[in-house]
Amino acid sequence: MPSETPKREQTRAVGARIRALREAKGISQRQLGRMIGLSLSVCSQWEAGRSMPSLSVIHRIAPALGTTAEYLWTGRQAEVLESREEREALRALRALPPARRRAIIMLLEIDQ
Repeated sequence: MPSETPKREQTRAVGARIRALREAKGISQRQLGRMIGLSLSVCSQWEAGRSMPSLSVIHRIAPALGTTAEYLWTGRQAEVLESREEREALRALRALPPARRRAIIMLLEIDQ
């Protein structure tokens, strides 16, 4: 049997993440469908790996399941900045000219 294509693997992985999160929240496929304005059968197709939700639908599913679209799509959780100070420091770093930003990153010994 030939191995799965990357698209098929992605379809199955997204469906598995949707199912795991939905079950962890204790909601049915029907409830998820209602929350995002789609049918039970569509949710079932995703979870079975038979179809893939569009990115716009993934952006509707994510908050309903308490996650991010990035996690549903890639399986990687986006880093969340917990403190106000972290958010302000990142904002200030991003506002610097590129040369100053690189200098600060070098001072912190962060790999680029």
